[in-house]
Amino acid sequence: MDGFDQHDRWVTDVGVYYARALSPEPVDILMIHLIDVDHQAHDWGKDAPQTLAALKTADDQIRRLWEANEQGLRATFVVTGDHGFYDYDRTVRINSLFAQRGWLQSGPGGAVGADWRVTAHLAGSQAAVYLRKGSESLAPAVLKLLRGRAHGLYRVVGRPELDRLGALPGALCALDPVLHRGPGLPGVSFSADASPGDWVTVLKQIRGNHGPLPFQAELHTGLIAAGPGVKPQDLGQISILDVAPTLARELGVAMPDLPGKTLKLR
Repeated sequence: MDGFDQHDRWVTDVGVYYARALSPEPVDILMIHLIDVDHQAHDWGKDAPQTLAALKTADDQIRRLWEANEQGLRATFVVTGDHGFYDYDRTVRINSLFAQRGWLQSGPGGAVGADWRVTAHLAGSQAAVYLRKGSESLAPAVLKLLRGRAHGLYRVVGRPELDRLGALPGALCALDPVLHRGPGLPGVSFSADASPGDWVTVLKQIRGNHGPLPFQAELHTGLIAAGPGVKPQDLGQISILDVAPTLARELGVAMPDLPGKTLKLR
């Protein structure tokens, strides 16, 4: 397939086949993941023409699935996401900063080498800072360095706050990026690159990311449920953890240990 848009159309073709109840095998749950919006937003930013075009295509695939479901299974139909997006125009290379202090060695291609005492592990635009066993005495110096360089770029999330959130066990701290540097100014993200050079890099174009603590509106996503017996209502602000127990209830599956609450759709 040439591109993620073709992937989404092909996955929808398969979904339409099952939603119309054409398969000889019975279907209890059908899950479709449309990925091109995420891909385009990462590359171009959340409001770029490429991203809006991908959103239009995704909307068309959802229409096709809805129409097929109405013709066939008439199952409960749920549209949801796993995160929102924010724009950024610069990256912060935390591991490069650690390398300058001699706390880690840069390997090939800017990777963190085997000889490290402090490192930042990245997932999206979230950075968690870890100390190697035996290097705990570096903690005060690491925190002082990070807090001293944070202004206008990120917030240092200390261990007590991480414990309250139930997040990142074992990390010394986490870094939560600034989503807006000012009116009309995009935010920042992180890079794992540990190679020498400027620790803040200005990009040639705006890009998009996700991964910070999910309390800011840009990072919220949505949930829409429809189908036979679903009550028209505003669910208000819910947690992404509520989706799984709610769908388990729709399926009549007992999953009592799931976090989150069960939403009453009917």
